[in-house]
Amino acid sequence: MIYPKTVEIASIALILLTVGDLGAQELPQPLTMHEALELARENNPAYRRAVGELEVAAADERRAWAALLPALSLNLSTGVTQSRVVTGTDEFGRPVRLEDPSIFTRTSTGQSLSIGSITLFDGGARLREARAVRASARATRIGVEAEAVRLEARIARAYHEAMRAERMIELEEALLASARERREATERLLRAAIRNPLDLAGAEVDVAQREQAVERARGESRKARLALAEAMGVSRPVERPLAAEMPLIFDPEGLDAELLVSEALERSPQLAQASTRSAAAGHRLRAARSARWPTVSISPFMSRGVGASGYDALFDLNPRDQSYGASFNVSLPIFNQFRTTHSVAQAHA
Repeated sequence: MIYPKTVEIASIALILLTVGDLGAQELPQPLTMHEALELARENNPAYRRAVGELEVAAADERRAWAALLPALSLNLSTGVTQSRVVTGTDEFGRPVRLEDPSIFTRTSTGQSLSIGSITLFDGGARLREARAVRASARATRIGVEAEAVRLEARIARAYHEAMRAERMIELEEALLASARERREATERLLRAAIRNPLDLAGAEVDVAQREQAVERARGESRKARLALAEAMGVSRPVERPLAAEMPLIFDPEGLDAELLVSEALERSPQLAQASTRSAAAGHRLRAARSARWPTVSISPFMSRGVGASGYDALFDLNPRDQSYGASFNVSLPIFNQFRTTHSVAQAHA
């Protein structure tokens, strides 16, 4: 036999377990620094712009190297021409109108393979331009790596600043609780005639100051979370709790300043980026000077075709008539309105 009291206790226990499970499900998951960094890589505008420039630089590099190769194009054509003749000449050569008009039909099909212009010599202009584009693409990749390092450092600073602001709230709330306890103790001592009203007023002032300090700490925490959201590139402030521990205290006393400077000069992405940009500028300068040299090119071609009366040549996939050829071109830059001089000066700047 089950007693009513036992049923009541079991029901209360079941309700408490259900409420506990619901509360556990509603608790937000803490935001880790790794997750914040991943969100920043997906949403930070500066980092996404740098990644977009990397894709453009890769496309520019492919185009620059492909410019050294000839362009290939295959052309296919087929057509039909029909003419209707209603006039003719008699035996004396005079024009007359024919009773039965004559209809003539002619079809043709053509195929051609165009290789485009193959540059045999241009003073190395296109090769140097391709090298300049490759150096610029490398500078862009270095810039993306530097932007990734800056983003990681910014997220770390904003994350730890938000954690510090939260710890400051806890500290100020603990100080406020202590001030309230002192005020209550002062009230008890005042009732016992051990303290005077002035001591109680001082305790009240202390509590008011601690309350203001708590509000300031909460405001600083909101600002820190907004700064973290801005660094992550999200539109809403971060409301989830933070999960990481505060960084350990770092003592720079054991560091070698000269070693740090030498490693910075060797590994600095800013210096590497400046070096590659300088190399790209040098290649572009030599490419601009190459425009003073003559250009030699060849344009080969191949074509097949067929034409016939009637519809026999329409859509003929294997025309028999073939032709091949090539044209050579030599261009000597005598005077181009100082465009080469301007390009050299602009590249040298």
